[in-house]
Amino acid sequence: MLHSHYFQEPVTEVDLVSPVELYQWHKVCFDVSGNTLKTWIDDQLVDEWTELPPVYRCGKVGFRLWGRECTLYQNPRVMLTKKWVPREE
Repeated sequence: MLHSHYFQEPVTEVDLVSPVELYQWHKVCFDVSGNTLKTWIDDQLVDEWTELPPVYRCGKVGFRLWGRECTLYQNPRVMLTKKWVPREE
């Protein structure tokens, strides 16, 4: 699994606990809380990214592929658990 700051920093590779089988459905969950982004695949925590830049702490949700990858999504959902209020600058 890879994550990056969209060209602000190099891409970081994360070792998975178990292999992700191709052509199978997988449950993927993300949780952003404060400065931390956590990622689960099939209910296993696979990554915890601390010191998350402010631009990624709120706003939009998107799906991104790299190169010639292909994926299908079944019942994607976004759940807001706390109302976000922008800080005064």
